[in-house]
Amino acid sequence: MDQDHRRLRRIREREMEMYDDDDEQPLLQEHQTISPIFAPHPRTTTTTTTIISNFDRILEKTGKDISVTEMNAHIKKIPNFLMKQYKSFQQLLYHLKPTTNDIEQLTKIALLIYKIMIIQTYHLLWTAYLKSGTGQLLHPVQRQPLYSLTLSIWPKQIKTMIRLKNKNEIYLNFVNKYLFKLNGQLKNYQNQLNFKANHCSGYTLTIQNSIETYIEQHLQSFRLNIEHHIELLHYDYHTRALKLEYFRYRPNEYQKQQLKEICQTKYVQEMAEQESRLIKKQINYYNLSNQSTLIDSIRNMDIHQQLLNEYKEIAVQSRANLFQSYIKSIDDEREEYGKKFDDQIMKMWSHHRLGDDSNPKLPSIMIQLIDQRCQKITERLKCIYRFKSQLTP
Repeated sequence: MDQDHRRLRRIREREMEMYDDDDEQPLLQEHQTISPIFAPHPRTTTTTTTIISNFDRILEKTGKDISVTEMNAHIKKIPNFLMKQYKSFQQLLYHLKPTTNDIEQLTKIALLIYKIMIIQTYHLLWTAYLKSGTGQLLHPVQRQPLYSLTLSIWPKQIKTMIRLKNKNEIYLNFVNKYLFKLNGQLKNYQNQLNFKANHCSGYTLTIQNSIETYIEQHLQSFRLNIEHHIELLHYDYHTRALKLEYFRYRPNEYQKQQLKEICQTKYVQEMAEQESRLIKKQINYYNLSNQSTLIDSIRNMDIHQQLLNEYKEIAVQSRANLFQSYIKSIDDEREEYGKKFDDQIMKMWSHHRLGDDSNPKLPSIMIQLIDQRCQKITERLKCIYRFKSQLTP
């Protein structure tokens, strides 16, 4: 248990450090499709150690961006749910068969509709990249903020893809070219779809709606994932804009370090808070009926029930003990960093009031910027853990 917690803590500390990389951009991105946490497979015995290990594994995976290569491969691949041997797809084809005998054409049409939907979804993501880089991502607000909402801020994902820094024109051309490519693919697949639909015997709008509904159901998690990614772009834009505004006041090295340490501490404190809530929530979802296959094999119902009751009692108690220990370790960390954060804030205000010869007083506007950046850190992590919670049963 201590080893699991130490590993999680190392992950959080590594992520915390990413908030102050050379590019002044928070790097943690938790937008990939994540397997449900704490969802035991039927007919298996799931231990708390295994569950915590899975949670650890999921956290280690977070931060992986979607590359252009992966997107291109995603568009080209044929998903399992559109293969003729896939049961639900077979049922759909058989349901539509009375209207059309051209099943092969219908399968090709379904694949084209799938590609169109994938491209349209990725188009939303890349449009958000473009809007961020051209200062159009955020909508104007009635109350004038402390920082500009129209800055040209290219997301970290774009900078990682072409491995260049501060090359606004290159980023702009890169994103525009990829959007142009997506538009070209979209138009091509739409033309193919129109051609096949017009030459498919018995094809109707009702058939197309049925296929679209089927594909949309299988793309729901993918679309939620991209929507979550776009939502995180908004938080990252705010975080970056706040830091740029802070640096516009020419902070000295001490004030730069102060911003970094306060934000990092807030990050770890809030992440521990959200982890604790998620784990406590997931405890309620355990299927206590999971049992050993050996017990299942016992045909004598009296012995079967007796062993099952004993098995459940031991499993429930062991799981409860392990979870309480694990939750306590996370809560202890949350309290530790909460106290550290409070101490740092008190020190910041003390320095604001007094100052010294080597470090002038910290202006009120810079304190407000630090406070707002901490608020965005909290909002961003809540957004991430809401998304994780949606993926769990």
